[in-house]
Amino acid sequence: MFYIQKQQILVIFCFIIFFSGCTDEFDYLIIPSSKVGAITPKATEVELRKIYGNKNVKLYEVDVGEGDVVEGTIVFPNTNKELTIEWKSKHKDPERITIYRADTKWITNNGITIGTTLEEMEKINGGIFKLTGFGWDYPGRTVSWEQGNLPIQLQLDLDPDVKLSDKELMQVSGDSYFSSNNPIIKKMKLKVVRMHILWDI
Repeated sequence: MFYIQKQQILVIFCFIIFFSGCTDEFDYLIIPSSKVGAITPKATEVELRKIYGNKNVKLYEVDVGEGDVVEGTIVFPNTNKELTIEWKSKHKDPERITIYRADTKWITNNGITIGTTLEEMEKINGGIFKLTGFGWDYPGRTVSWEQGNLPIQLQLDLDPDVKLSDKELMQVSGDSYFSSNNPIIKKMKLKVVRMHILWDI
């Protein structure tokens, strides 16, 4: 299966890099229930500065939707390792981590990354899932894995590769939930564009 092949390719790539002497000192593996690289549910910005270096950890206003922003942290800004953190308290205990770059190095332990397709997600999950409708503030966001393999801490935003007619789009739009096996949803050829890890759930 594709997601297994992706993991195998990642392992082979890391093996080659390691023995070429060009290792990256950091870990970019996401285990949604427990870690994003060195970031854990009890991490602090001070700890991250010690791990990643001051130049790689900056204050940042994180867009939380509907025009609102909160003070947060950006890690590895302007690189393919970039992510943002919203905190539960003053720069302590991550509430939500967001990954969004198309060329990201971050990948989950089951092979999900930016660009993963809806069909690949269903295979990894072991079944269908639910997501929000399109055309409003939180479009194409996963809301339930329907007792599948994927953990509740992982939330994904998906965008279409195929433009629908206005009539079709209206049928999967708005503040409602839709199944991933909805024929119109399938037609959209959705891909992951943002990955969220939420530990305050």
